[in-house]
Amino acid sequence: GTVETATGGTYSPTTWTNGNVKVTLPTKSGFTTRYTTNGVAPTKDSTQYTGEFTVSSNCTITYLYTDGTNIGGTGSLSVTNIDKLAPNTFTPTATSTTKSITVTASTTDAAAANGSGSSGIAGYRFSKDNGSTWTEYQTSGTYTWDKLPQTTNYTIKVEAKDNAENVRQGSVSKGTGTVETA
Repeated sequence: GTVETATGGTYSPTTWTNGNVKVTLPTKSGFTTRYTTNGVAPTKDSTQYTGEFTVSSNCTITYLYTDGTNIGGTGSLSVTNIDKLAPNTFTPTATSTTKSITVTASTTDAAAANGSGSSGIAGYRFSKDNGSTWTEYQTSGTYTWDKLPQTTNYTIKVEAKDNAENVRQGSVSKGTGTVETA
């Protein structure tokens, strides 16, 4: 007979995450579900599915139904939303006037590797007091502080966050200028 294709299975969360993902496979009455997570086709001796399980990296789960002798269906489910890698290293740049400092930062998310995807940069936030206080996250990597006292130095930090909540910080020191008197 023909082996039917099994469909279904879910995982949670389904959005980008830097954590593990819980997988639920479909079951078939009268059969045991067996699965693999390494791309190798499962056999009737593969890991027995006994309910929800967790995967810590992106993978394709291949499963089958078996009564111990016969196979009653096969299927697969791909988990592709795990990103545990921080954005790439970056160094912000800063320019200043007598009363303002503008900082600019740009980075990309780490390339997909070792079971982690690349979720993309979600935004940046900025601190002018070495990370004690922060702005809200914004899409742009440029931020300006106005109405600053002149001839004051600041340790500026920029934090980039990817869509899976992984973060990377860069810093730069910058001071405001001096007003020259005639």
